[in-house]
Amino acid sequence: MDKNSIIYKNYINRINNVIDYIKKNLDKNLTLDELSNVANFSKFH
Repeated sequence: MDKNSIIYKNYINRINNVIDYIKKNLDKNLTLDELSNVANFSKFH
């Protein structure tokens, strides 16, 4: 597997983690800070 494939799969996993988190917390007011922490991204990403 090449480097770009690894990066892509990691990115997809991070986004899927955020989607799962949102689905589990639909009753809450989620913040950008909170979601960026779940994704391990900067909130400016």
